[in-house]
Amino acid sequence: MYHQIWALAGLSIYSLLNRVAAQPDIPEVVFDCSVTPGACTNMCWGAYCSGYEVLLSFDKASKKVKRDRRAKAGCGKGNRCGDQSPDPDGNSCDEYPFASVEEADKVQQVNRCIPGSEQDSQGGTLSSFYQNSLKSAPGQFIVGFGNPDDSAVQYCNYDQHCLNDGNQFLGDDLAPDGPQDSKKHKRNYYRLESGMPFLSTRDLLPGSKVKRVVKRSEAEMTLIKRGGGNPFDLVDDVVLASV
Repeated sequence: MYHQIWALAGLSIYSLLNRVAAQPDIPEVVFDCSVTPGACTNMCWGAYCSGYEVLLSFDKASKKVKRDRRAKAGCGKGNRCGDQSPDPDGNSCDEYPFASVEEADKVQQVNRCIPGSEQDSQGGTLSSFYQNSLKSAPGQFIVGFGNPDDSAVQYCNYDQHCLNDGNQFLGDDLAPDGPQDSKKHKRNYYRLESGMPFLSTRDLLPGSKVKRVVKRSEAEMTLIKRGGGNPFDLVDDVVLASV
C-alpha cells in the first residue's frame, strides 16, 4: 500500500518536473499592443488569420536580402502606403513575418499600412532584442501580444473574426478573408507580474519568463537622445497566472 502511494507520488512529481522541463527555452517578445495597435493588428492577422508562424528565426540577413524580402512582401520602394493608404495615419508599410527572419522566405508575407512611429518602435525593439538577447544567428524567438484587448487592435481575440478591413494585403493584392472559425489557432491568455495581460500560443506555467516591450522614461531618452536611441526597451517579466 505504502509502496503504491509513494509510487503515485513519485509519478506526480515526475510528471510535474517533466511539464516544467517541457517549457521551451526560447525567448518570447511581448509587444504592447496599446502602443503599437497597427503593428499588432498586422501580426495577429498573419498569426491567426493566415496561420503563419509566431516562432521565428532571426538569420542575420544582409541588407540586400532584407530589402528583397520587403519588396516581395509589397513593402518595397514606392509601396502603396502613403497617399494611397486606406489609413490616413498609416504612411509606413509593415510586413509579417518580418524581413529580418527566415520565415519571410517561406510564405507570401502580409502587409499593412501603419503609422511610421509604430514601425520605428517595432523595428527598433527587434534590433535591440537581436543584439542584446540573441547575439548570434540563427536564433529563435516567439511573438506575444500584450494588451490585446485594446480598442484599436483587431484580429487578436476570439471575438474578432478574420474579415479584412481593407488594409490587409498579400503582396500587392488585397488579402482574402481568413477562416471564420475564431478558435482555429490557439490563443492562451495570461497575466504578467507587471499586471499586463498578454496573449500567447504557448502553454505557459506560472513563473515562465518573457521579454516585455516598455517605453523609456523621458529621463532615459534625454540621456540617449544624442545617440538616436530607440524610445522603447525590453525588460524581463514573469507569467503570474492564466486568465
